[in-house]
Amino acid sequence: MEPFLRKFGLFGLLILVLDLPFRWVMPQLPKLEYDWRLRRVIEGHCTEDLLVFGSSRAARGVIPARITRATGITAYNLGYPGASIAFQEFVLRQVLRSKKWPRIVLLVVDDPSELIATKAVNFRLDRAYPLAGDDEVNKEICLRTGKSRWLTELLASYRIKESLPMLWTPQRPDRFDTVYSDGSMTSLLRAPGMDTARFGAARRYRPEQESAELRDTFIRFVDACAERNIRLVIVHPPDLRAPSEGFIARIEELTHDKAISYRYNAEQPAYSDANYYYDASHLNRHGAIVFSDELGTWLANER
Repeated sequence: MEPFLRKFGLFGLLILVLDLPFRWVMPQLPKLEYDWRLRRVIEGHCTEDLLVFGSSRAARGVIPARITRATGITAYNLGYPGASIAFQEFVLRQVLRSKKWPRIVLLVVDDPSELIATKAVNFRLDRAYPLAGDDEVNKEICLRTGKSRWLTELLASYRIKESLPMLWTPQRPDRFDTVYSDGSMTSLLRAPGMDTARFGAARRYRPEQESAELRDTFIRFVDACAERNIRLVIVHPPDLRAPSEGFIARIEELTHDKAISYRYNAEQPAYSDANYYYDASHLNRHGAIVFSDELGTWLANER
């Protein structure tokens, strides 16, 4: 028995020694991530007074620099294309770890899929993996993937295994994923077929299709802001499609008096002009400038 234990101990020691290079690599991985925004949050450098949250409609449709120009308020975009409200709430929690909280949060919601599970949005694990060296991020990854948390504490190679390919094949942003200095990801491109696209009548929003998990997470996002006296604005952005009947009312029902709603100015001609959109639901940079200036003017008047 004693020789076996000795061999087992030596084997374990060998594994730990072989794991040492991965412990050196782990702090370097965030620097290889082209989207530096979450790293900026984790390091406590996201100190702007106004933060924008949401999925692609936030990332591509709101330009914080334009809001700053109109209001004088420092602003930054933390919208992630394809991100569910679960990922957005996770990012908010990381922001709130800092000593400096935002005064205003703009949450750009997706009509009608904000609270409905779809394949188009998910928890952006790919953005979290390079930050696995941070204990809170690692905890969330383990929760979402089923990885053994104690094993991630023991072996760095296991903890960062999803990001190791970045060492020999660094990620590069494509033409849609360029992150500007204010965190926005606007684009001048237009989707094929936009000039001939036709859109149907207004849809009715169906609360019975909501995901209980996403709805509860949305409420946690709202409550987290309210508990810290952060002014939360629920932003309903422009869309070439008719808005879902009852969607805004449903969001207001869930937020109660803990947030205020802002709906785009439907009389703005740009919002019915396909030249201001990438596709039916996403503004291009021209449209984002119009909408961001509108938001900035409204915020300046609300102060």
